[in-house]
Amino acid sequence: MDFKLRFTKTKYTFDTVDEQICIAVLSTGVLTSVCAFLMVVVQNLGFYSLAASAACVSWFALHLGICLGRRKAGSFQRLLVVTVLNFVLLPIAFFTSGGLSGGLALFYLIGLFNAAVILRGYQRIVVLVLSLSVMLFTLFYSFREPHLVQHLTDAQKYGNSLLALFLTGSTLAVLTILILRAYESERTRSVELMERLRGMSTRDALSGLYNRRELTRRLDLVYKAPQERNMRDDHLKREGCYIAMFDVDNFKQLNDTYGHQFGDTVLTNVAQKLNEAMKPKSAEFAARYGGEEFMCLFYAKDADEAFRRVDKIRQNVAELSWKDVPGLSVTVSGGLISCEKYDQLKRAMLDVDKLLYQSKHAGKNMISVELGNKEEDNPLL
Repeated sequence: MDFKLRFTKTKYTFDTVDEQICIAVLSTGVLTSVCAFLMVVVQNLGFYSLAASAACVSWFALHLGICLGRRKAGSFQRLLVVTVLNFVLLPIAFFTSGGLSGGLALFYLIGLFNAAVILRGYQRIVVLVLSLSVMLFTLFYSFREPHLVQHLTDAQKYGNSLLALFLTGSTLAVLTILILRAYESERTRSVELMERLRGMSTRDALSGLYNRRELTRRLDLVYKAPQERNMRDDHLKREGCYIAMFDVDNFKQLNDTYGHQFGDTVLTNVAQKLNEAMKPKSAEFAARYGGEEFMCLFYAKDADEAFRRVDKIRQNVAELSWKDVPGLSVTVSGGLISCEKYDQLKRAMLDVDKLLYQSKHAGKNMISVELGNKEEDNPLL
């Protein structure tokens, strides 16, 4: 029985923390009441004690079975479990098992604990107040009317006190562990969900690269003063930073000729080549700028190294092969700028865009690094 509260891998699954806690309470309730029942039998405390302990076993087992069968622990059921236990079963067990001399008053702690952890809102407050009132009344009444309390021998008192202390302590310890595990599990799931949502908000669904919004956020950080950045973004800096912009050549023609599904495949494969060329540990990344346009932010020691890296991406894309269209060559054109040469991000983005279209107009499948460059300025020409 796994008290993450997945009793089997598929059959019994309780997703909410409230349901997991309720199942933990019912499960430990069954075990505790069974132990108490066996002690009553061993000590031969009589019919009434036997009936009261058997009723506790049956009550917990019934509701545990209901929860497992329905795979749900509703709020009304949780309320019913606690009220019957605290207002009926525990007071009866108290009077039939020696009262204060038998140590059964310690079980009241379990009843109060159960009310505190499985009830919510005003139900919890009302039931806790009423439970405490009922328990104090039984203690007072057993003192005023001792003849209503079953008499125990000294050996029975000792045995009952030891059992009550052991069961109360172990039950509260086990319940606390299980509840903490349930909350830890829920916290882990919440963190994972937040990470997935964060990924969905920053990633492009088709390419898997960062989307335009995340690209813009990171580029803004590059141009911020160091004191304006968060510690986690401190690695984004202008020194040695380059921006490359790519566009898939003749993409509309590819879509019209081979279909949009093949066009998506082209974008996915191009994105993979861009992503493979980046070094995430150095704060480098690739993003889908829009349509068939992509951008990369990366770091290099000088302009020659930056150009070599960008041109290598261009070559890798040109070498891609296409199973559905053998012999097809897909190419990209690009522009490359150094962030250090620009004081404003807006101007840098305008120029890298112009460089991209300069490459397109000059014949495609090339990288431009200077506006209006001549052949000797561009290693590709």
